[in-house]
Amino acid sequence: MPDSVLDRFGRLLMSEVRDRSIRHWKMIAEGSMKGEEALRLHEQFSQMTSHDQDVAMMCAPQIIDIVLHNLLAMFNQEEDLEVSLKLGDGIVPSLRDASDGLCGELYSEEGWIARFSREEEETGHS
Repeated sequence: MPDSVLDRFGRLLMSEVRDRSIRHWKMIAEGSMKGEEALRLHEQFSQMTSHDQDVAMMCAPQIIDIVLHNLLAMFNQEEDLEVSLKLGDGIVPSLRDASDGLCGELYSEEGWIARFSREEEETGHS
């Protein structure tokens, strides 16, 4: 069965925004990013206690998820802003109309995070 327009959007949002953002933060924490700001953040991160590093790693996905929630809520609320996705047959449906609440699509065992995100939430450094 082909993905619904919501699933296609959710899959893209999870892989290209959520997962990329989490991987970006992990790379900063590991010190593998070489930009000036990334190196400064890594230096600050490396001076934290192991417990504080664990907390920071647990918070990053949740912060990203709050940003995604607020972005999707804005898409729902702003009537002048239309988000759509082209389908192979040329139909461009409104994502707002396809969902009973875009931000709610993120959550639950059947939500986009559970089904499409490949980045697991950190439970602490080993």
